[in-house]
Amino acid sequence: LIPLRDAQRAISVLRSRAEEFGLDKNKIGIAGSSAGGHLAFNTTLSHESRAYEKVDALDGVSCRPDVTFLFYPAYLGSDMKVSEKLNFEALNSKTTPPIFISVASDDKFVRGSYAAMVKIKEAKVPSEFHVCHLGGHGGMFGKYPMLEYARTGIRFLNRHGFVDESTISKSDAWLEKKKAEVIDKYRKVPEKAPSSSGNPPKPLTKSSYTLIEKSVEKLMDGAGAVYRLWPGDGTREEDPFKKGVEDLFERNVKVAKDITKPSMAFFPADKPNGMSVLVFPGGGYGVLAYEHEGTQVVDWLNKQGISAFLVKYRTPRREKLDKHHVALQDAQRALRLVRSQADQFGINPNKIGTLGFSAGGHLALLTGKGFEKASYEKVDNHDDVSFLADFNVLIYPAYTTTEMFGDKLDSNLMRSKKEKTVPTFIATALDDKFTHGMFYLMDELYLKKTKIEVHVYENGGHGKGILKTDFSFSQWPRECARWLDDLYQWK
Repeated sequence: LIPLRDAQRAISVLRSRAEEFGLDKNKIGIAGSSAGGHLAFNTTLSHESRAYEKVDALDGVSCRPDVTFLFYPAYLGSDMKVSEKLNFEALNSKTTPPIFISVASDDKFVRGSYAAMVKIKEAKVPSEFHVCHLGGHGGMFGKYPMLEYARTGIRFLNRHGFVDESTISKSDAWLEKKKAEVIDKYRKVPEKAPSSSGNPPKPLTKSSYTLIEKSVEKLMDGAGAVYRLWPGDGTREEDPFKKGVEDLFERNVKVAKDITKPSMAFFPADKPNGMSVLVFPGGGYGVLAYEHEGTQVVDWLNKQGISAFLVKYRTPRREKLDKHHVALQDAQRALRLVRSQADQFGINPNKIGTLGFSAGGHLALLTGKGFEKASYEKVDNHDDVSFLADFNVLIYPAYTTTEMFGDKLDSNLMRSKKEKTVPTFIATALDDKFTHGMFYLMDELYLKKTKIEVHVYENGGHGKGILKTDFSFSQWPRECARWLDDLYQWK
């Protein structure tokens, strides 16, 4: 109570004397770390009622902060329940200022932040939430990659009119110097990338290409190839939809549908670093958003030295089967084909990840932790290797909870043991309807001691892919590229 009184008084004094200090009285923010973060949040929630009797004329102005920054805040709650000592009922979109929260995934207070963000989202308060994959508690600017979140923070201030573009440039330059001072403590010498030994497996002949595969061929410049996932004509004997006719059409973006012959298109990086990623486009397990969540993504990965496999998994959902049933078979088979022939593809068999959007994010998550047994009977020797991904990138993942705004995780995501979890990157927008469930997924990953990094941007909705837009969500490729670069360099 006493610190709250001091904080409210400080804001009122500063706002009352803003002109004297050369400040804008409508641009007074508050920031707090650890217990100070608790105080900053309490001050944000309590600005409409003073915690003390009016002292003088200085208390005649508002003690409401115009923006709130919480760095690894303590005591917001626990076990996905918010603290009863904080007035979360006061949160609302009209009077609560924008809130920015940054914390590490291995911080003992992080579960309170997850619980708080559920309430903040429900109240539709403009906010962002960024979770660093390591760093523990405290010392943001002395730790890497925790200090990186100042980049998203300064852009948050820019969007709310607190700073201009030149300030962003100055902040980035300062952070680069700070990063150089601390990064060596957190990096190790990267492994040498393996070289390709021999030719990749026999690809499809062009005469066997479907319409969808012909569209991909144009982007390969002769460097890649397409491979069927299953032997024979590429269909599965037990597939009830195997006689469907594949098609590719425009629906604002290119969309693939009625897939019966799943395949993967290999896009080798010009300067491979040994890592590879299987890309799963989204589309609700009904279609595949094949361009902005597919072909554009593999190009982005290749530029980072990462070889990519664009997976064309079966859609739509098959009747009387789980929505992901045939898609998971295809995903597991694709991972096995890639891992079993890693030498031929010139990749490291222990650095194979998945990147999925929406339903593809749900599918990617299943390959990393959801299942411990194969979803199909052995077909050939390729099935002798593991089908589990080594890391996951989930972009606005869907279907993480049994109900859209429920708190129970999809039972398929609860199957794995602790040792089966893998490093995970998640990016989404606060105004995405699936983000509510994602907070509960994050908590489950925390309990499994998963190395997780999360970025919940203020806006962007659902389905934006990797297209350049004006939304704050557009920042995710930059953060993800850094995470991928660091992935096998952590100490």
